[in-house]
Amino acid sequence: MKNGLKLIICSFMALLLLTGCGDNKNDDKNKEEQNKRVTIKNTIVEGLDIVDFAVLFENNISEVYFTIENNGDEAKTFEKIKCTMYDKDKKTLATFDYNVGTIEPKEKLDVVNKVDIDLTKVAQVEYSLE
Repeated sequence: MKNGLKLIICSFMALLLLTGCGDNKNDDKNKEEQNKRVTIKNTIVEGLDIVDFAVLFENNISEVYFTIENNGDEAKTFEKIKCTMYDKDKKTLATFDYNVGTIEPKEKLDVVNKVDIDLTKVAQVEYSLE
């Protein structure tokens, strides 16, 4: 009986040693993934809703996404939209111009831009239509 109990205890100890008490690798990876994605709240510029702004940073490339929505009753025509991104200290990180053209009522325009700049520190975005 004593030998059986010792065998069970030793087996249990060996199992704990092999499996470990906990593994933070997945927690660290999830935290790292969250640090690579930035979202900014929606805004309205000259009657157009600018929604779903996000930056995803992978493989040293930032992908900037947002959607321009015309929820009004009239078509809106602009040559371009200027998007300026700032960090928490109001330092300009990047400025991009996107061609817009005409956005009909209830129409959406998805904007995507890829750059080799780390934009994960974006805290504020300003838009202007020209």
